[in-house]
Amino acid sequence: MDCQAASINACLYALGVVVTILMSQALKIWKALENKPAGKWTFSKMLCLKAPYFSSISPLFERLKPEYCEIKMKKHRAVLNHLGTVHAIAMCNMAELAGGTMTDATVPATHRWIPKGMQVEYLKKPTPI
Repeated sequence: MDCQAASINACLYALGVVVTILMSQALKIWKALENKPAGKWTFSKMLCLKAPYFSSISPLFERLKPEYCEIKMKKHRAVLNHLGTVHAIAMCNMAELAGGTMTDATVPATHRWIPKGMQVEYLKKPTPI
């Protein structure tokens, strides 16, 4: 077990969380934390410790279940481009995080998956909703 996984397990143990071993580690942790005070924030931060690059967008997981993942990202300076809109690559980071976490929660724990690629097209300047 690597150091980061040990830290996550230690955090869960400290919270008194008992999880089963039939689902992915991310889904187990999500189910243990989602309804606790600051649980979604804690899960988001823990996942960013495991994959630090995603912390650049400061994601907040809202929902996670097999075949579904919902993440929010605040519009702040770190994710903006020179036009003042959310940079396409920041949106790609969020899409990759949501897709990867959802896939991890969906694929049986007896299997592994590896993403093959991602394609991005800049169609037009994004506008606020």
